[in-house]
Amino acid sequence: MIPPWGLLKSTLSIFSKKWKTYSAISFLFFFLPFFLSFLINVFFLPLSEPSLLERAAGVLFDLLVFYFSFLGTVTLTHAVWGRDEKINVYESIRRAMRKVAPFFWVALMYLTSLVVL
Repeated sequence: MIPPWGLLKSTLSIFSKKWKTYSAISFLFFFLPFFLSFLINVFFLPLSEPSLLERAAGVLFDLLVFYFSFLGTVTLTHAVWGRDEKINVYESIRRAMRKVAPFFWVALMYLTSLVVL
């Protein structure tokens, strides 16, 4: 068993080697979509009741933000797994694109098991 300080030390050493890659992935997949969502809500928020098309566009945008957030999680996971292979952001995204569905399925099964319990 790894002591807590040893785990923190190894985590910091991994992050310090690839911090630019991890920061770029975090910006692309987490901060940018939520910032765009904030801008859309502030500047394009209708003062009247939104139409059906505007509601559908809002739901579609929310689903895209959810997908990109989940893709970002899988991309970060692949960036950490491939740290010894010296993979960059694009290679990490390429590897993660094929793994989004299995990761989503495992997450869904985990959440379903929590609801059942």
